Amino acid sequence: MSFSREVKDEILEKISLDMSGKRRAFISGIFRNCGSVAIISNVKKIVFELGNAVIAMRLASALKEEFSAAVEMNMKSEGMDRCVTVSIPYGEELLEKIGIVSASADGSVFTEGIGLSLDSKEEIVAYVQAQYLLCGRVSVPSDTKKSGYHLEMIFKDGVIASEIADKLAEIEISLKKVERNEEYALYIKESDTICDFIYLMGASKSYFALQELILSRSQKNNANRLGNCKAANALKVADSGVKHILAIQYLKDTGEIGRLTDKLKEVADLRVEYPMLSLEELAAKVDPPISKSGLNHRLTKIVEIADELKREGKHG
Repeated sequence: MSFSREVKDEILEKISLDMSGKRRAFISGIFRNCGSVAIISNVKKIVFELGNAVIAMRLASALKEEFSAAVEMNMKSEGMDRCVTVSIPYGEELLEKIGIVSASADGSVFTEGIGLSLDSKEEIVAYVQAQYLLCGRVSVPSDTKKSGYHLEMIFKDGVIASEIADKLAEIEISLKKVERNEEYALYIKESDTICDFIYLMGASKSYFALQELILSRSQKNNANRLGNCKAANALKVADSGVKHILAIQYLKDTGEIGRLTDKLKEVADLRVEYPMLSLEELAAKVDPPISKSGLNHRLTKIVEIADELKREGKHG
């Protein structure tokens, strides 16, 4: 099972609709995503079409508890696709209570955006839980998938997307919004914020699993960076060592090694004897030991002498 599926299953398992405001927010969120008003067998009804039977059952329970609604549930299958229909008798008062319509001088009109006053953190969470269950997903890196952390919700209505982002910002969850092919995505790419969002939705088990994954990958990445750094340093040491040894070998081949002072000659012999040592390690072998910068100065002087002889045309 994918991590995204695990998160949704846990939200469904732990979702709490124990208050009227939370139930209304949850029902409203579901309606905005997949609800409609329809005539069925000459009867006007409020209809919800869902692809998940567990969500449908939670919705039906909330409708019964909050509005004592007479709920009908039907399942339709078309090939591999399944649709669970939850329907209740039409009622404008019900739609007003969940923020879908509002009263006006000309009668009830459909509202824009969320349409429901979400006055508490609990109500915001219940509304977003409904939306995330229907249009959200999260992806995390794995051994077979190297992409980064990503959580998103997709909406047809840009106003709803913006208002949800504003509501979540009130409780310190920041999402970015982007338009894609006439749809609107709210998304998070920061792993810490994804963790906060998942925890807010009530998926504490998934939260800790993601924290563990983030820590594990961070340790692995740090180890890789350290290994790369060591490899780069080793390559740097090898490159500089080769440069020094080639200069020393040139002086020997041309019979000009005698140009070196005793101090330079000592350093040249050590460099040839220990080609892979760092400057700091090599400096410790000089008698008496000298500083890294002092050793570098002597080796640079040897290279300069060799370069000068090359310009003069000395050949071995």
